[in-house]
Amino acid sequence: MVLCQPSNLVRAFLRRAAQAGRFFEVLAVSESSAAGDALAKACPGCRVTTLPHASAFAVAARATLAVLACDYVLADGALAAPPGGRLLAAAARAHGVPVL
Repeated sequence: MVLCQPSNLVRAFLRRAAQAGRFFEVLAVSESSAAGDALAKACPGCRVTTLPHASAFAVAARATLAVLACDYVLADGALAAPPGGRLLAAAARAHGVPVL
C-alpha cells in the first residue's frame, strides 16, 4: 500500500486491520519522516517506510493500493489532496494501481 499524507481515518483502518491479524507494508509518501514515524507508532502491526514525493512513481509499480488523503471534496466530485497527491495518483494510474 502506498499512501500520501496519512490521515486519522487511514490510521484507524490500519489499526483495525492489525487487530484482525492482517499485515500491511505501508510506503508513506511524505515531505517529512515525522509523518511516517507517527504512522508506525499508531499502527504497530504494519511495516512503515517513509519516502520522498519524488520516489512515488518508482514505488507505485510494486503497490497493490494507493491511498490519498483528502482535504475536501467539491460538488462535482473533484477533491483537494495534500502536496504530492496528484503525483501519486498519476503514478498509480500509469501502473494500473487502484486509488482510494
